[in-house]
Amino acid sequence: MDQPVQSDQPDQAGRIVSDAQQKTSEVVDASPVMFFEQDAALRYLWVRNSQMGLADSDWVGQLDTNFMCASDAVKLSELKRGVMDSGRSARSRVCIILICGTLRSLDLSLHASRNADGMVCGVSGCAVNIDEYRIESQRISELQLKLKLRALELDSTEAFRNRFISTVTHELRGPLHTLLGYTRLMLLDTEMGSEERQMLETIERSGLQIARQSSDLQSFMQADMQASSLRPKPVYMPTLIDHISESGQILCNAGNNTFVVQSDPFLVQFVLVDENRLLQVLDNLIGNASKFTKGGTITFQIDGVGIRQNNTRAVSPFQNDEFKDGETEDVENPDDENLPTLAHFDARSAGVCQVRFGVQDNGVGIEHRELTNIFEPFARAEQTQKMPGRGLGLTVARQWVRAMGSDIRVHSNPAQGSTFWFVLDLPALADL
Repeated sequence: MDQPVQSDQPDQAGRIVSDAQQKTSEVVDASPVMFFEQDAALRYLWVRNSQMGLADSDWVGQLDTNFMCASDAVKLSELKRGVMDSGRSARSRVCIILICGTLRSLDLSLHASRNADGMVCGVSGCAVNIDEYRIESQRISELQLKLKLRALELDSTEAFRNRFISTVTHELRGPLHTLLGYTRLMLLDTEMGSEERQMLETIERSGLQIARQSSDLQSFMQADMQASSLRPKPVYMPTLIDHISESGQILCNAGNNTFVVQSDPFLVQFVLVDENRLLQVLDNLIGNASKFTKGGTITFQIDGVGIRQNNTRAVSPFQNDEFKDGETEDVENPDDENLPTLAHFDARSAGVCQVRFGVQDNGVGIEHRELTNIFEPFARAEQTQKMPGRGLGLTVARQWVRAMGSDIRVHSNPAQGSTFWFVLDLPALADL
């Protein structure tokens, strides 16, 4: 009778299990994790991969009190007994002081151990040494504290600087306006010689430039150019245009430029606006245009382009929803003659009128690649680096226009000139 063939499957399965156990043991030994099990009295039954500077066998039969200070051992014992009493797993981060005096930060994962009958008979778990993470976290906290202290120091320095600049610019205004006033009175003398008049005009231009730069600097340092900073009041538009015409003529004389005012004859008469801030914006735009134009023409345009009543909004060709913050328009301007004006509306009715303010020049122009930067503080176009100014005028002008609920747009071509404009929604008032 043939002998039965013995299968080698059990041997093969045993080898697989043995190999798996060996690989698992290698992984455990190579990991930074300490594995352990303790009995109901919290004596260690076994430990693998001790991270405390001790051999695994040193832990067997010992309690936590044999390795760490008593208070830390009590805390660990309470945590472990809580796991055994509840039969639930727990995870906690603890800091302990070893008997040798070394501080250890551990990330503990604890599980209730059960016997063959399913009864809780101890606790098992793993502990990860997170000293490096703790040290790194502490270092980050220290750096954050240093940054906060440095920020407070810088804020204090900046506040002092702002107060100093505001005080100096404020103190300059009094004597500067007195100087300009007397200069204008002297220019009224019709019998003055041409040479003396030319010198006085030079003094007036220089004084106006200092006044504008002082005003721009003070506005820039205030950092509160919000709608709440505006002081709107009823303004008679023809008077506003006269003020612009007068100041614009003086600004344009500096560059031997011709100043032209184009106003809508059907423009609403009375609006509610912060006249001082609006004039500051327009003076900046006109002064900027004159600075970069020599022997040319500066044109100021003011047009009514719509009115809003009963919560309806008129469409303005200069307010396109596709424009994003900081973008500029790079297309030709629409023909002003085709724009809708307030002639189509009752100017006496209450509503919000849309008024377009624009300044156009035929000066040096701006490269397209520089259009996105010209509104940044202290930014200067490449071809204007040697010209006077500090690069704050457009920044301040834009901030005030944004506080008024709009934004400045620009179209420019090198050697052809530039056009800056914005559209304001201004409450229209009945004729006063």
